[in-house]
Amino acid sequence: MVKLNNINFRAIGIEKFDNQYCVNYPLELNADSFFVEEIDEAGKVVYLEKENNYQNSGKSFIRFKLIKRNLSTLEAIKIIADKLNISSKLFGYYGLKDKYATTSQLLSLPFNEQLLKKLLNLSMLNSDIKISDIHTSNEGCKLGKNVGNRFVVRFSLQHNESDLLKGINYLRSNGVRNYFNYQRFGRKLINLKASYALIQGYLGIALSFLKNIKISSKQDYLKEIKKLDKRLRMLIFQSYQAYLFNKLLSRIELNSYRYIILPGYDLFNYKDVVYFDKIQQILSEEGICYKQLEIPSMPEIDMKCRFRKAISFPKEISLSKEGNRYELSFILERGEYALNVISELFYNQIK
Repeated sequence: MVKLNNINFRAIGIEKFDNQYCVNYPLELNADSFFVEEIDEAGKVVYLEKENNYQNSGKSFIRFKLIKRNLSTLEAIKIIADKLNISSKLFGYYGLKDKYATTSQLLSLPFNEQLLKKLLNLSMLNSDIKISDIHTSNEGCKLGKNVGNRFVVRFSLQHNESDLLKGINYLRSNGVRNYFNYQRFGRKLINLKASYALIQGYLGIALSFLKNIKISSKQDYLKEIKKLDKRLRMLIFQSYQAYLFNKLLSRIELNSYRYIILPGYDLFNYKDVVYFDKIQQILSEEGICYKQLEIPSMPEIDMKCRFRKAISFPKEISLSKEGNRYELSFILERGEYALNVISELFYNQIK
């Protein structure tokens, strides 16, 4: 369960929210109130409550729908992998879905007749994992290739409906800052702490955060870290760059820029951007040099400068009501966080 008033937004670099119509309602997100449906690369919603009836279209990959509750995507994959007696690294996915929610998404595996038979026999693994819509395809699920996600939030509200409607209209017109939100930084900010240790050159400390073990001078820290799935390593160790982006995004005027830079190790090539002095100030506050963001021992952890959308606009945002029960729904493009929308509407306080 996620309680908005328990999130330390400042710790992940978020210094500012904008919506003046926030209702300051103690919203709690859990698998019974927060729902996420992936929108695949063809623009089709991966439905929670009905079958998609995908057709077989090749024999390079097995694809299937995963519905999960109160589990991260990687936790669910680990459970399925153990049941199939295969490596988690074999699974393809478009993106990671919220842990404290009920979510639907597509996963893929390299095609194998025996593996297909095993998967067909799994179906309902437990009350928190369901597999359905199993089919074959020539296309696997590749990270970041989906269109986006559809979100639904259900809640009760005794008052402040007027401000909530004003807030929704505000977001339609002005959007929200496209922060990386708490999911990106890991439980108890483990990803962020490990990432910061890595750029400081403390591989042993980074490893101890990730594996919760005591470090020893006899260990090959780099070798141990590289045992992690490449996609997971990137997610973890790019989190400090995401933190720097959040701080920068907090300090520019809303709607001033369509895209801004994720500060990276080649920052000097971007010294002509008008907010370059803001980046320098942030790096000075953090006590780091931008060149530290290059990790020669792990070139896959690419913390080069790149541009990221500064403002996201929720699409098809709507509010329905039955008694004092409400349902808020909206669509976001990939790489955009529902919690940014929810925080602006229900709890925009910075601790």
